Amino acid sequence: MTFDYIFLNIILAILVVGSVMMFSYHYLPKSKKVQKFIIMNQRYLHPNVISTLRAIVGPIIAYYMLIHNGQFAQYESTILIQIIAFFAATDALDGQIARYCNLVTEKGKSLDALCDKLFDIPILLVLSYQINEYIFLGIIILSIFDIIGQNLRTKIKDAAAATIGKIKTTFKFIAIFLFFLYIIKAEILRFEYILEFLTIITVVCLVFTAASMGLKIKNLQAWEITLFILWNKNNLL
Repeated sequence: MTFDYIFLNIILAILVVGSVMMFSYHYLPKSKKVQKFIIMNQRYLHPNVISTLRAIVGPIIAYYMLIHNGQFAQYESTILIQIIAFFAATDALDGQIARYCNLVTEKGKSLDALCDKLFDIPILLVLSYQINEYIFLGIIILSIFDIIGQNLRTKIKDAAAATIGKIKTTFKFIAIFLFFLYIIKAEILRFEYILEFLTIITVVCLVFTAASMGLKIKNLQAWEITLFILWNKNNLL
């Protein structure tokens, strides 16, 4: 892929993500008609349906990348990039629909986070496997931390962990994009220290994932101590 072709794909991805974000954060909150339409058709537009679609699409994309081993026509690369961009943006869409259409549930919150991981982890694993064994190992560790964090998510709520989680997710999608460009041998990523650069991106993702998991564990311990104190206080009274 030439630099011009990559640049056009970046612009198109920005437009795709921007359109979803504009709808999610500007149009949806202000339009009662859209909210009513979504509620009436929640069988197809429910936040849990959107989340589940991400969980289905992620492994399909990963499998497609695996069997083609980086050998894509330009139109295939464009389609893959835009599909990933679109479904990454739906992470914001399902949350906004849940909030403004009164469809928020604890099950939905947990499902949303789980589907995010089922979407991006398979893609990261396949791409890193095709790049370098050390980067692949880093992504495996990241995936383990993510799975542990997902299990802790149902037990605690922490704003700091949520903020770090959003930063982590952003870096994960940056990693997916850069990994993919490396796999398809894009000219934009043919400088001398590209593998070192991709390793740094992997380490950054790993650090934020570990930080998010660490905050959840820390707050889980505080939550357990508080519950223990309250339990014994009630028994004494």
